[in-house]
Amino acid sequence: MLCQFTAEDIEMLQAFIEESTESLQKIEDEILCLENVADSAKSLGDIFRQVHTIKGLSSFFSLSDITRLSHQVEYMLDAMRKGGIESNTQVVGLLLNAKDALSEMISQLSVACESVQQGEGLDVEVSCTHDVDALIHDIRCFLEENKEANIPTSVEQTLPLQHYHEVEHKIQQPLIASSKSEESDQESMTLLLDGVAAGMLEDFLLEADEHSAIITNNLLMILDSNPEDIGTLGDLFRRVHTLKGNTGLLLSVPIDDNLRMILKDLLELFQNMESLLSQVRDTKIPICSAIINLCFEAIDALVNITIMLRKGVIITDDSKLKRLVADMLAVREGGAQLACQIITTSEPIITIPAVVKPTYGRRSTDVAGGSTAHSIRVSGDKLDRLMNVIGELSITKNVFSQIARKLTMEHNLPHLSREVKDAGQFVNRISAELEDAIMAMRMTEVRMAFQKYPRIIRDVALQTGKSITLIMEGEDTELDKNIIEKIGDPLLHLVRNSGDHGIETVEERQAAGKDPQGSVWLRAYNRGKHVIIEVEDDGRGMNPEELKRKAITKGFITEQDASEMSDEQAFQLIFLPGFSTAKNITEISGRGVGMDVVRSNITALQGTIKITSQFGKGSKITMQLPLTLMVSRGLVVEVKNQLLVISLENVVEIVKVPADKLVKRRGQRMLYHRGEVLGVVSLAEILKMATQEILDYTPIVIVTDGQSKVAIIVDKLLNEQDILVKPLPEYLSAIRGMGGATIMGDGKVALVLNPVELVQLATR
Repeated sequence: MLCQFTAEDIEMLQAFIEESTESLQKIEDEILCLENVADSAKSLGDIFRQVHTIKGLSSFFSLSDITRLSHQVEYMLDAMRKGGIESNTQVVGLLLNAKDALSEMISQLSVACESVQQGEGLDVEVSCTHDVDALIHDIRCFLEENKEANIPTSVEQTLPLQHYHEVEHKIQQPLIASSKSEESDQESMTLLLDGVAAGMLEDFLLEADEHSAIITNNLLMILDSNPEDIGTLGDLFRRVHTLKGNTGLLLSVPIDDNLRMILKDLLELFQNMESLLSQVRDTKIPICSAIINLCFEAIDALVNITIMLRKGVIITDDSKLKRLVADMLAVREGGAQLACQIITTSEPIITIPAVVKPTYGRRSTDVAGGSTAHSIRVSGDKLDRLMNVIGELSITKNVFSQIARKLTMEHNLPHLSREVKDAGQFVNRISAELEDAIMAMRMTEVRMAFQKYPRIIRDVALQTGKSITLIMEGEDTELDKNIIEKIGDPLLHLVRNSGDHGIETVEERQAAGKDPQGSVWLRAYNRGKHVIIEVEDDGRGMNPEELKRKAITKGFITEQDASEMSDEQAFQLIFLPGFSTAKNITEISGRGVGMDVVRSNITALQGTIKITSQFGKGSKITMQLPLTLMVSRGLVVEVKNQLLVISLENVVEIVKVPADKLVKRRGQRMLYHRGEVLGVVSLAEILKMATQEILDYTPIVIVTDGQSKVAIIVDKLLNEQDILVKPLPEYLSAIRGMGGATIMGDGKVALVLNPVELVQLATR
């Protein structure tokens, strides 16, 4: 599928890609619900609307394969909503295959757009390894086999596949005269109207934005799932009445002839829509999917017109608007019987490029008109840049205290020093508020990471013939968006492992007296300044003795090591490179295969991972992750004239220990402190900098990775301050124990240590 776009189109395409990607994930979530929820009406309605939107937007950009496939999926969904087709494995499989093909084409479109932005031409080719024609054929065949579904007839179904492209070309003729103007929206509107009329048009557009947002996102969605909601129906009627009045008011002033023609059709549409809703309110016509669909299309038509007017474009072909008016009138006059049978099968009026969808200044989150919210879509790169700037400000504020100290100690100017301190405190307060604000913007619910796993478990169950349910908890727990993105692959591996090799077959579970259906839990919760993510299953569990034997066979440990090893230590053996207990290698996963990579990825995020298991009962893998990797509070120490920073989140205590309190056992220094024995290591020796001498009173930092503690010897304890962690160059990033670098208030560079790796190096 080869498409040509102008440079202006690329930005709109990128917004379409972002919105469609989110829609497709929602579609997958709802498709998976179809198998488990007795009343699937709401899920079907949600899927239909998302697919309908993708179809309309793809048609605008002439993305024919996406349009054709989504159009066919609509037929199937509509047949399901009418009750002619029931949800089963075959139906869900067809829908998921179609969703996968749409996702792949959207992904290919994203890659193509990046190439265009890099100056590689304006021809965008969208390929798909899925056979779109074959998928469409499969859906058609299935619908043909289920004729009782009362599936609508369309021009697409009456033609062989090879003729469809010709028909599609005719369907997708442009609805508007394209505009290449680079002027602002306000300037574009003055091309249409002047003076009072221009002001009235702006008022019309603003109110249309607000009403269309509430109608589409709230009222119609509520009515679709709860047709008996009289209050919502009344609110919908009042808003349509207002839109009708606003359209008539705009027609009362001198305007462009083409615009007048469009507004007259729009006025007629709202008149019929108002009358139709009045009949529904008087219970002469029942609310059904056909009426909801007509209302959605009517509001889509309004939004389309407002967008084009803002761009200074006059719609030259209103045939589809007239068709919608005719459909609305037919339902009004046909009464209840026609209202329940009619299905709008024509191409949708709405062809909205998502990038110019209006931002609603007063978008309601409460239909009753209580609370309001305002949101915009912001690039992640922009947030990262803003975070870096705020981080630099956090570092700069440290300069004030240093200057104040110099003014007092070196220049004997205490009054001036006090003024500098006061200014520093003011900057410090502003900096702290900015940090809190940007961190709140970066924090994202783990739901974004969790949402793909129901599909993963379903696929594992189908491929292995097992019965598995996934239980997700704590989806509203928040993490830095960068951490969420980076835990995707490790989490995917763990969830697959739990389903593929953790859960037994139905026969094995029954023989063991278990529920035939296995369970996998994916949960998240906060613990202090960390987030805990757990993957747990009630499967076969791990046998520590078998793990030890495997490790001995592979040469990882000796017989003596195994005899001294606890069960908990044995479970951690699966994190060794090349260690696996899987008897059979499957296409899905193998417990232990790649687990060393999982641990490496988690450790790189300054997190920890551990395994607990009970043979025959199940296993649990626990990941502990920091809330963010950016600005944090750090303890600055000095070792061999080198400044080093340790995150305060991992510092348990700072002490100065007399030399005689450090005892040696088997060549290892130890410290008895506050009722526990701690291993003691030199930071200089861990980092292979030099041998460190033991002083009469040795400065020690007690550090934890969330599980173990270790006492670390340093040369000097300097201070604590806010730090902005920046990644190390690639040639330094592989050095164990290093988490990044930061710039101090005096301009010096300090290395930031990774406390998790530090503890691992120390305990090794």
